[in-house]
Amino acid sequence: MRRAYLLDRHIQGRLTPKEQAEFDRLLETDATFRDEVSFAEDVQKVAEVEADANFLSMLKEFEKEEPIDEEKPVIKLPRYRWMAIAASFVILLGLSIYFVLNAETSPEDLFAEHFEPYRNVVHPITRGKPAEDEKTQAFLAYQNEEYDNAITLFDKLYEQEGQPYYLFYKANALLELNSNDEAIAILQKSDQLGEFADRSAWYLALAYLKVEDTEKAKEHLQQIVGAQKYNHVKAAELLQQLD
Repeated sequence: MRRAYLLDRHIQGRLTPKEQAEFDRLLETDATFRDEVSFAEDVQKVAEVEADANFLSMLKEFEKEEPIDEEKPVIKLPRYRWMAIAASFVILLGLSIYFVLNAETSPEDLFAEHFEPYRNVVHPITRGKPAEDEKTQAFLAYQNEEYDNAITLFDKLYEQEGQPYYLFYKANALLELNSNDEAIAILQKSDQLGEFADRSAWYLALAYLKVEDTEKAKEHLQQIVGAQKYNHVKAAELLQQLD
């Protein structure tokens, strides 16, 4: 899951606590990922050295004339030759970083990069508010990433009230739990999602990315862009990444 994305964020020092946990899990269980991380960190260290003033001093030392030994011919590379060596080093360094951080991104990586469970705008919960009723309990569980509990409560509340937003938030929770087919089945029925119908198109496109159905993802992203629906700017950017 989102290997390239996590590696990129790690190198930039921008992992969130949730991403850090996933990064640590992969580091512990995936030998290939450990090798990728090790290589990327080595490249970063070299980059830091290259940027350091000591690197420039080292190049200047190369240019200095060695003491003349009359018994040995003096071999001295011209200044431009040392500059060429330095330039070659920087180019190779840049290529290494490029290939590490810009490896082909999988559909699942793109999903991870763009997916964020839709915020709770239906039933805002203030800090310290007691979870006395089931609606508060459901959205509190959702906000606390207790998705199994949230889904159970959303199902119960939907049966009682018939409010379509319960289905929308349930689909988001299902995506977090990798229950992708169930989430897609809900999001496909946008006519049943009320005011969240336009948002469901974005999440449906992301869900197709997660199951690596790139063609369907593109189809829905194109519809979003064409109709100027929710997140149409992000949809256009994502389409470019998929081309």
